[in-house]
Amino acid sequence: MKSIYDLPPEMLDEIFAYLSLNDKLRMRAVASWLNNFLLPIIPELIAPEQCVISSILLSQLDTSVEILAMMDQNETALHFVPLIDKVTEISKIKKTLPETGVFCSLTCSNSRKDFSLFLNARIGLLRIDPKLPFRLTSTNINWLRTMLNGCEVDTISLVVGNGTVRNIELIPELLTDLKTTHLELILQDRGRHDLLRALRESEFARKLSNTYVKKISLGAERLFDERSPLDEVKPQSDDYEIIEQFLSSGVSQIVMDMRDVDYRQKDFDEEKLQLFMKNLCKTNRSVCITLRNRKPGEFFNLRRLSYGPLRAVASRIFRENSGPRYEVTVFLSADYSSFPWTELRIRTIEN
Repeated sequence: MKSIYDLPPEMLDEIFAYLSLNDKLRMRAVASWLNNFLLPIIPELIAPEQCVISSILLSQLDTSVEILAMMDQNETALHFVPLIDKVTEISKIKKTLPETGVFCSLTCSNSRKDFSLFLNARIGLLRIDPKLPFRLTSTNINWLRTMLNGCEVDTISLVVGNGTVRNIELIPELLTDLKTTHLELILQDRGRHDLLRALRESEFARKLSNTYVKKISLGAERLFDERSPLDEVKPQSDDYEIIEQFLSSGVSQIVMDMRDVDYRQKDFDEEKLQLFMKNLCKTNRSVCITLRNRKPGEFFNLRRLSYGPLRAVASRIFRENSGPRYEVTVFLSADYSSFPWTELRIRTIEN
């Protein structure tokens, strides 16, 4: 025998059977023939020990879906990219950004087959690209469930438009599978369509009670759809009701950016906010709600505290009957003159 090339495949099988998973992944980077030999031995992309993926970005291209992932381990990256000619490129990126990990990309055609990306991987953030959104069709949602089978994802950021909001009721099952605790919904085309009403009238909020979700963020990619003239913008429905639905489903932390969700509204509606506060006091548990809008208004004659960038400027405590007390704190933007916005934080105070 002159080299390892002369070994029969049966003997190579015996040798590789003694290697750990990480050692097998490293062997794939040695030579292209080893890569080709090992791939059938590992038919599914199985994560190395202690696999951690910081973030995954999904982008819908014309004829394909791009998956951009940031890995915390070089071995994970080597296995994520099955082509041997990518290994050198990954190594260079690893040396360039040692403190942030390794960036890898994988492109799947629209006629892709189902596959598992990693088993038992811990993913910090799964994000749909707002500029090239991966459409939430029932087929794509099922594909996501298969691809991420066995993984845990801390935060999921989804793009919801008028064409996909009807499938929003399929999302809670995905969230349960992935044990997700934070869901972000980015609303598109909200100038032409009342997506908050569609969310409120669906079974989405009720089904959240069967998930691990404890925090929900609602926002939008831009202040208005640039394709729609302002005179075609339709009024948006009341957003406090959807917040109450989220609270009823067990969510304890809600962030709603009204600057984007309903850009027509110039100020907080004090009457609606007062009614919302009364209903909120009936929720006898710890909650934290953050509302952002464009103008401060007169928030129930709130007591002035102090001025300064990103600092509280007013605060007041409310109480309804025997329920818990709630503190309302108002924050102003750092540069109110250039782009004014206000943040209203409502949190429980122990009795």
